Amino acid sequence: MVFYLLPRGTVQKPFSTIRGGRERLTNQLRDSFPELEDLRLKLMEALPVNFNSLAPAWRRYGSKFWEELCLWAMPERVKKEIEEKGIVLSPLLGIIRAGDPVPLYSADWKTQVGTRNLFRIWKDRIREISPQLFKDAVVFDFLTSEEKDLVDISTTSLRISFIYLKKGKKLSNTLAHRAYTLRYIVEMNGSHEYLEKINFLDYKVKAIDKDGGNIKVVFDSEGKYI
Repeated sequence: MVFYLLPRGTVQKPFSTIRGGRERLTNQLRDSFPELEDLRLKLMEALPVNFNSLAPAWRRYGSKFWEELCLWAMPERVKKEIEEKGIVLSPLLGIIRAGDPVPLYSADWKTQVGTRNLFRIWKDRIREISPQLFKDAVVFDFLTSEEKDLVDISTTSLRISFIYLKKGKKLSNTLAHRAYTLRYIVEMNGSHEYLEKINFLDYKVKAIDKDGGNIKVVFDSEGKYI
């Protein structure tokens, strides 16, 4: 099994592209990590949620990553692959797939519910179940540094992460770079056997560092584009 762990983004876009309201949302989410249903339902009762505004996660959340991924313009095979195997971490719903419906809601990881914030609430639950969910999988890790702390992927067969350099210096703002990398990987059918061939703009693979089941792919560029 292959999974792509994707950065959520901090902005919500007010799209309404899926009909069915709360019933459609809860029914469809039962097919995506149903172990989380009890907590999802509690949080949907506790937080301001607009069930009349549903959109897939890749349309709901906004960031440079989703803008540059341009999933709406991708070939149907690529779009379906990312919708089904792309994993997003949501302050309202926990672990979801990129194609799962998400309502418009008012909350972020710092939002308090009772005595804890949503980051702490979800961290406890996600780290409890994620070792089994991702056991023996190949995981391409595009998460932000904050999100990485939410999930335990120590049981994967391979965890592949990425470092981006410009003229040898490490970049910190790499959401667009991650989108271009994901597009290339999915177009290559999610195989980890072609990592050295990944390229976009003037970025090329400089090194592939392997440490057991962890692989770090290092890109470098002259910075002609971004």
